[in-house]
Amino acid sequence: MHTQDRVSSGFRLTLALMVLLTITTHAVEVRSKKAFVTAWEGRAVVLRRPVYSLVYNERSRFVPLMTREDKVSGLTVVTPNGIYYQFDSRREDEPDIQDRDPNNVVTALQNHYRRSAHLDAAVVQDIEGVMLQRYEPGATLLVDRLKVEHDRLRVFLRTDEHGDRATVLTVQWPTPLSKDLVEAPALDALLNMFLARK
Repeated sequence: MHTQDRVSSGFRLTLALMVLLTITTHAVEVRSKKAFVTAWEGRAVVLRRPVYSLVYNERSRFVPLMTREDKVSGLTVVTPNGIYYQFDSRREDEPDIQDRDPNNVVTALQNHYRRSAHLDAAVVQDIEGVMLQRYEPGATLLVDRLKVEHDRLRVFLRTDEHGDRATVLTVQWPTPLSKDLVEAPALDALLNMFLARK
């Protein structure tokens, strides 16, 4: 066998091993993501820490007489560096409302989403906070679904199988999450700070 043939054969073998390793690694990562989601979705969990939601009414910007009542927004956000509370903006021209105290989020909301009423000099509030809901440690909730977004994971929780959404727990990651969710062990550890699976 010529030297060139041996090099060519060795190169093909190396290339084949690299392709096999890439395929195997990808399959493990996909299984890892699926295993992570399967481990949480549909499971009953017991809260280890308080989780907060805001119940609010939202007035339509285009049909001001129309109001959707008793909408729910989960406020609790956990990161690798700590916990804060956030009401996600409903308009591009309004910032998210964040604070270390959920009560301050509700107070700040009163100063946002105001506009002049049609044919009137009055000011109306498009988003009106109705109630701050606190779910206490020891409460049992059901993980309805998980949603992986650009740099965060949202865990949608219900009171039971047929109940309305109770709240959302958000994990905010400092960088974009990988497609295959290789961050799953760290995300799992953050969720375990709040939720104990039954």
